[in-house]
Amino acid sequence: MNTTPNITVFRVVYLNERSFFVLFVIRLYRSWVEMLLNQPATWRTDFVIFTYNFTTEFRRLGCVNRLRQNKEEPSICRLFLYVPIQFRTKNITENNFQHAFDNAKQVMASYKDMNDPFISVPIVTDAQTFDANRSESLYANLRTYGYIDSINSIYEGYWTFKMYDFVLRTDIGKFKTSGILLCSRELFFSHSG
Repeated sequence: MNTTPNITVFRVVYLNERSFFVLFVIRLYRSWVEMLLNQPATWRTDFVIFTYNFTTEFRRLGCVNRLRQNKEEPSICRLFLYVPIQFRTKNITENNFQHAFDNAKQVMASYKDMNDPFISVPIVTDAQTFDANRSESLYANLRTYGYIDSINSIYEGYWTFKMYDFVLRTDIGKFKTSGILLCSRELFFSHSG
């Protein structure tokens, strides 16, 4: 019997601040919690959200802004702040995204138990996952493409989930059931975008 933890991530990109979409994220989160009840003991399945803002709703769900430390760490909701392509205007990019998350940082600072290093995407000093010219080209040519951030966060945010054995990119309007645990890991799931 395999006792080595097998870690999976359900990755979702949530960029819309409208309350209507918050409900979708909460429902997807709840389906993830239900799924955890039936996962094998050696599995760890994190719920990872890439978003532009850390809100009190995410805090209530118990989401943390920190990387997985090891394969034994329990399943948890992780939230990483991400600058969407449509917001990569000159005033945001000219200072290397230094002030892109000022509002989110204020919310996070209000919680005294959140003293981990602040994690955000992109990391402009990481040449493997960020290229300023590429970012500018995406802004100029693809900022209106509805799925660009879902795709780009895989590239620029790779370092946040490279520890995982499997990644399931999903939309916020989808629900996960415990039956997904029975699927062969060799299968690929796809949806528009």
